[in-house]
Amino acid sequence: MRRLLTGIASTALLGVVTIVPTGEAQAVQAPHSVVVNDNPENFTPHVLDGEVRAVAEVGNMMVLGGEFTQVSAAADGSPVLDRSNIVAFNKNTGAVSTTFAPEVNDVVRTVVAAPDGESVYVGGKFGQIDGEPAYKLARLDIDTGEPVPGFDPGVIDAVVMDARLSGDRLFISGIFLKIDGVTQEFLAELDPDTGALRDGIDLDFEGIAWSGKTQVYKFDVTPDGTRMVILGNFREIDGLSRVQVAMLDLTTNQASVMSWATTKYDHECLRSTVTEFDVRDVDFSPDGDYFVTVATGGATVEDALCDGAARWETNATGPDQEPSWFDLTGGDSVYSVATTGTAVYVGGHFKRWNSSVIGRSGGGPGHVDRNGIAALDPVNGLPLTWNPGRDRGRAVWDLVATTTGLWAGNDTENIGGEYHARIAFFPLSGGTPVPQPSPPDLPVDVHLISPDSNPDQLVRRPNFNGTTAGPASVVAGAGTGWSSIHGGFVADGELYAARDDATLVSYTLNGDQYGQPQVVDLHGMDGFANTLGDFSSLFYENGRIYYTLKDKGALYMRYFSVESEIVGSFRFVVVEDTEGFGLKSLGGAFLADDDVYRVHEKNCTLARLQWVDGEPVSGTSTVVSGPDVDGIDWCSNGLFARPA
Repeated sequence: MRRLLTGIASTALLGVVTIVPTGEAQAVQAPHSVVVNDNPENFTPHVLDGEVRAVAEVGNMMVLGGEFTQVSAAADGSPVLDRSNIVAFNKNTGAVSTTFAPEVNDVVRTVVAAPDGESVYVGGKFGQIDGEPAYKLARLDIDTGEPVPGFDPGVIDAVVMDARLSGDRLFISGIFLKIDGVTQEFLAELDPDTGALRDGIDLDFEGIAWSGKTQVYKFDVTPDGTRMVILGNFREIDGLSRVQVAMLDLTTNQASVMSWATTKYDHECLRSTVTEFDVRDVDFSPDGDYFVTVATGGATVEDALCDGAARWETNATGPDQEPSWFDLTGGDSVYSVATTGTAVYVGGHFKRWNSSVIGRSGGGPGHVDRNGIAALDPVNGLPLTWNPGRDRGRAVWDLVATTTGLWAGNDTENIGGEYHARIAFFPLSGGTPVPQPSPPDLPVDVHLISPDSNPDQLVRRPNFNGTTAGPASVVAGAGTGWSSIHGGFVADGELYAARDDATLVSYTLNGDQYGQPQVVDLHGMDGFANTLGDFSSLFYENGRIYYTLKDKGALYMRYFSVESEIVGSFRFVVVEDTEGFGLKSLGGAFLADDDVYRVHEKNCTLARLQWVDGEPVSGTSTVVSGPDVDGIDWCSNGLFARPA
């Protein structure tokens, strides 16, 4: 049985759903192959007051919406320009448009590029544009700022909070109850050309999370346009319990509530009544395989996901869904998220921490300092190295990834150590990859760490193909000092090893040459460090390290990011000692192909077990080598595998 020792579960239940595409969605986030440069570009204009709430790329222009009155170009001494809650500028030069200057009389909450690439949908709290009626939603020409002829949704009676264009479907959400005199509560589909209300959404929302008004605050649509995840202040949809988050099927004649459900946001955080509801943004990955939610609410409570980010698998079905991973900030809100495949960017007013084990001020063992903006590893949620920092303020309200970089709309003036008032652009140029190495395929070279036959040495058994291996030889370029090591694994050209001096170290590999050991920063996880000398095995797969401890009948797991060399704060139990695994007698283990190979520390045999979905399969152990099988003694302080 898999369980998390802190009492907060973190393993998704995966399922398969047959879906029928209805048209490709407009991708809000562009896929990236690297993490963006942490040095913002200098050409972006400055928004001199208020805050930027929404960002959109429209053709060659960027459009910002929010609550502000003045902007200026980046160059010192540039004139101050009046702009009423919306502004457009050239995405390559930062030049502010002199012709797009509509006067919007109240806050703009969402901006979305129209399908022609020459106009933009604008939603928010406003009732007028240029002194003429415009009730909460408009479509504006990107060159002139004038309303596009023919688009008229009529009177929307309350705030539009979010909008998405998916194929030929325009969706909006908010606090509204009627559109053009017709009852349409909180979520609607409109004709993208005319703005006319369509009948694609007819859902009955009930209740509030903690306080305030029922509403659909944010939502996102899968790239194939088949599913929508909605967030907001509600408890039921069509009589089904869906607290703050739900998944909708968009392939039916009218959108329907899917079986996917979670109770993770049905726990009142320590300040939930102040925030009214907790979940604040959602974003699907570019391939649509998963989505990430972020939340406010205050310090977390058991079984909740307050003030942090969580990943969910799109194809999962049924009730009681658990996140694939979660990342807590230690008691400060996260308001925006952008997934690019390579990274998950989050923004808020967290003042110091990510990867907080206690979920409240103080961070706890393993916490990592990040100020207001961070990039997380998509496979495990751990912070990546990227760390520009920003003035804390209230929030980064919107994060938008384009084909050239990442835009961050916020409410402060300094980000990345530079003055970039309320809008910043981090380019892809100069960015860094995030390696996600896989275990090696057979055949492999198995390296024995300080075996009795060669104490303090590293010994290679070449070309192990799953049943046989070549003759043992000392690795001459490995040096000495190996008697202090109790297991290791190779990932992205580095050997990571556990030592009995309570350190995890890395060695850079260059053929048979092993560099000097570098201590991995465990960020104050003294409890974990003190177990390193008791390791009896250590191996890696898919952003996770697996390990066993001497005389302990369990296989443990922690998240590990190869890119940032950060070890996760939480310890998981993958399996208790089960038939055929022999956890108490392990003398080293490694993964190759789809199997785990483990050494029996007393009879020095090597056995193979099936490895499925991150755990060994009970009852599949088969001895493949050993002193009484083929004359090979596998006993050592530990072992690891490298590609042959």
